[in-house]
Amino acid sequence: MRRRCLDRPKTYSLYNTMRFLRIGHRDPTLRLDERRLQRATRYDTGPATLDVEDTGSALHVTAWGPGAEEALERAPRLLGLHDTWPPPDPPHPLLRRLHRSIGGLRLLDTGQIVHSLVPIVLQQQVTWAEAVACWGNLVRWHGEPAPGPLDLTLPLPAEGLRGLGIAEYRRAGVPAKRATVLVSIGRRAKRLEEAAAMDDDEAYRRLTALSGIGPWTAGCVLGLGLGRPDAVVLGDVHMPNMVAWGLDGVARGTDDEMLERLEPWRGQRFRVVRLMLGAGIQAPRRGPKRAPSWME
Repeated sequence: MRRRCLDRPKTYSLYNTMRFLRIGHRDPTLRLDERRLQRATRYDTGPATLDVEDTGSALHVTAWGPGAEEALERAPRLLGLHDTWPPPDPPHPLLRRLHRSIGGLRLLDTGQIVHSLVPIVLQQQVTWAEAVACWGNLVRWHGEPAPGPLDLTLPLPAEGLRGLGIAEYRRAGVPAKRATVLVSIGRRAKRLEEAAAMDDDEAYRRLTALSGIGPWTAGCVLGLGLGRPDAVVLGDVHMPNMVAWGLDGVARGTDDEMLERLEPWRGQRFRVVRLMLGAGIQAPRRGPKRAPSWME
C-alpha cells in the first residue's frame, strides 16, 4: 500500500471531473461519488487500485498493487490537477454561466489508450444500456480481482482482449463486428498506447489506422480519456444538436455546423463541449418556441 496527499484547488469537483470514466452505476472497475473515487486499472508496472478521498481541503490518494507507485505518480493528471486553464471571462453568455456553475470541472488524463478505448468501442452504434451491460459482462466474467481491499475488478489486459474468442464476446452481448475490433486492439495494444504521448493529429492518425476505429471513437478517446482540450468528436448523433442549441439556440445542427460554431474556441473546442455535457445541456426533440434563457 502506498499513500500520497495532493493539494486540492479551491474550485474542484471530483465527481464532475471523473464521471465519464464510469461506465454505468455498477461499473466493476470504478466507483464514484462527490467525495470519493475508487478505480482499478493496469499500468506498465502492473495492476493497481486507486482510492481518492476529497476532504474539501486536500485529495488523499491510496494505491495498492504492483502498479501502486505508478498509479500515485499518475494521479495528479488522472484527477485533472494539471488542467489549470484559467478562462478569461468567456464572451458567450452560456460559457460564462457554465464556468460559474461547474468551474470545478477539469479535463482528466488517464494516459491510457486501451483502458479508455475498450468501453468507447462498446458504445459504437448501440444504446448506453447495451454498452454498460457488455462492459460489465466482459469485466466480471473475464477480469481479475483488483489488488487491495476495495472489491473491484481489473479490466481485461491486452492478452485477454486478443485471446478471448468471438463466441465469448458474443455471449457477453458484444456484436461480432465490435468483437473483432476488440481482438485487434489487444493485438496492437503496444502501438496504440504510444498514441498517448503523441500530439492530437498524430494520435488521431494512429488510432484511426486500426480498422473499426473512426472519427467518433478517436475523438472520444482523445477528449474523454486523454483530456485533449481541442479534440473534436465527429459522427455523434446528439452532439451537433447540443452545440447548436447551447451556442445559438438552434435545435438542430450538423457536424460541419458544429465545427463552424466551435471555431472561435479553437484550441479549447472539446472543453466547450465537455462543459455542455457536464451541465446536461440537451437540444429539444422538436424545434423550440423560444431561445434558451442564456441567449436573452
